[in-house]
Amino acid sequence: MKITYRLFSLLILLTLVIGNVSLVDAVTLGGGADPGNIDAQTGQTLETLTQKATKIANYALGIIGLIAVFIILYSGFLFMTSGGEEEGTDKAKNYLKYGIIGLIVAALAFSVVGFVDNLFTSTG
Repeated sequence: MKITYRLFSLLILLTLVIGNVSLVDAVTLGGGADPGNIDAQTGQTLETLTQKATKIANYALGIIGLIAVFIILYSGFLFMTSGGEEEGTDKAKNYLKYGIIGLIVAALAFSVVGFVDNLFTSTG
């Protein structure tokens, strides 16, 4: 459980650092309300702040989903190596439960991010 806590803490720290760098990058590049803003030097389209935030959120949710899948696989490993002992199978069941909850939360959060992105980028 201690390694799971450390991995989760590292994930949050990396998400915050990467997110802050990307958001600052979007502001300094001049990504404003117009998504069709073209940079004169590179000829590339500059992303708006909402597009950057959506990318960061999707990236973080992908990592969280991947961690949840690894937790589910780890629970299967614990179950197979428990040898039928009640303590080992209970531990494996708890990991499985938390892994499935993590996948559900990541899927719901992905849906919310998509909804909010559509809400801000709709031109109606």
